[in-house]
This record gives sequence, structure tokens and C-alpha cells, in this order.
Amino acid sequence: MQFVDVIGQNALSTRLRDGVLSGRIAHAQLFEGPNGSGGLALARAYAQYLHCTDRTKEDSCGVCASCVAHKKVQHPDLHFSFPIHLSKTENSETSDDLRSFFLEALEKYKCLGKKTWYSKMGNENKQGVIGVKESQSILTKISLKSFFGKAKILVMWMPELMNIQAANKLLKLIEEPPENT
Repeated sequence: MQFVDVIGQNALSTRLRDGVLSGRIAHAQLFEGPNGSGGLALARAYAQYLHCTDRTKEDSCGVCASCVAHKKVQHPDLHFSFPIHLSKTENSETSDDLRSFFLEALEKYKCLGKKTWYSKMGNENKQGVIGVKESQSILTKISLKSFFGKAKILVMWMPELMNIQAANKLLKLIEEPPENT
């Protein structure tokens, strides 16, 4: 996804691009806003811009290998974490277990909301959570060397649904991230 595809976030998009071009990239960014405001889309565009090998001042090129991988949501240095309904019987304990459902929802709904996501998982009445096994999965992914030699990026959608144990496990990672994270 490119910045041009993100609606209504022009000022923030400009600030993010300017930060990258000046070499001042924070290791953690928080995109907060009401449901449907485009925070997830903006995070995806920012990740693509960071990985693009031929970016311009205005946007990522959209045609390099990194951009093509981002369009297909298959870039090896881009990771997603999102709330799921934890279930040992259905083998869903980490975001990776439901990644295909999440990617389908991202494709269909550009501004994915919590209710839509819960419906896609199959139970709108059950609360989603980012649990301890997810935090362990994140630690493992982020500790690995990046595939293309650039930044490893984790897009965590709805981090407010992380339980206390998972948050505590990730605290050190957020305070002192590995290089190029």
C-alpha cells in the first residue's frame, strides 16, 4: 500500500516521509485514531516506504521487489500482530495461525474494524486478545536477522487488547529493540 492510497492522512504522511528522508526514524510509532481513520493503512504505507529501494520524496516506487512483496503482503521483514480468539482446540494461539484470514480481511476492507475482524474470525461475541504466545512469537521474529538487510517491521494492530503478561514480555523489546527494528 502506498501513501497515495491512504485517504485523509496527508499531514501525517508528510511527517512520516520527512522523518525517513532525514534519517530520523523512531524505533516505535503509535498510530491512534477512531475506528476507520486509516491508521492500519497508514502503517502499511509507512512500512512499504521504509522498505522501498527506489522511493521518492512523495511515495514508494510501487514497482521494486520490496514494494511488490508489500502489495502482496508477503514481505519477509514485515510482520503483523493482531488480536485473536485464543483456542487450543482450534489451534489459534498466535496471529500467524489466523494470518490468511487477516490478509483476506485487509484486502476486502481497507479500513478494517474490530467488529468486522471478530466476525471474520467467526464469533463477534468473544473478545480478542494478544496473548503470551503471541509475544513470544514476536520476540522470535524480531530477534532474527532481516531478510533483505533493512528494517524488520512489526505492525501491531489494536495493541490495547494485549494482556498484561504479553505486555510485560514485550516491554524490554520496546525499550531496547534490536538493531534495524
